[in-house]
Amino acid sequence: NLLEQILTDTPSGRLYKALVETKKATSVGGYFMELHDPGFLMFNAEVRQDQSVQDAKAALVKTLDDAAGAKPITKEEVERARATILKNVDLMLNSADRVGLNLSEYIGQGDWRLFFLTRDRIRSATVEDVQRAAAAYLKPSNRTIGVFLPTPKPDRSEVPPPVLAADAVKDYKGDAAIAAGEAFDPSPSNIEARTKRSTLPSGAELALLSKK
Repeated sequence: NLLEQILTDTPSGRLYKALVETKKATSVGGYFMELHDPGFLMFNAEVRQDQSVQDAKAALVKTLDDAAGAKPITKEEVERARATILKNVDLMLNSADRVGLNLSEYIGQGDWRLFFLTRDRIRSATVEDVQRAAAAYLKPSNRTIGVFLPTPKPDRSEVPPPVLAADAVKDYKGDAAIAAGEAFDPSPSNIEARTKRSTLPSGAELALLSKK
């Protein structure tokens, strides 16, 4: 949580300074998925059509690599990130609907009290803790890079507007009526009266019941 805040904060975050302030991207962001099972830490940058995707990608990757070791996380960065996160926690605790929503996320992780445990761990985390996380998870072998390039004129299937079922069937006429079968009385006596029995050469007994 602290590492993500240090890297993505606007305007003090490292990614903002490396990409937005240098005009390599129009915006940066990221989020950390807190899940029951191991999740992921995601960072993103958006560029204009006249900007270089490769330059933005290179700057983003270099910023992550620097945080992992070349340019260690500073105490000032940790304290600024801590203050922002804890302030957001306090604001959230003043909103009943947000409290319920956030606690439900931690219930999904295993226990609602994990919310408060996470808050307390953020309070006590050190620069060394954050740097250890950066070194452990921002390594190239643990990274997946995706690039989305929008098509200027996408060839999409045209879907007609929906039609109400009532409108679709209002003038419908079915097939011509066909002769109905007989009204068969399924009583045991009628079934027995209509049944014809015989024995096949093999010895099997055959019973036939004809109906119109």
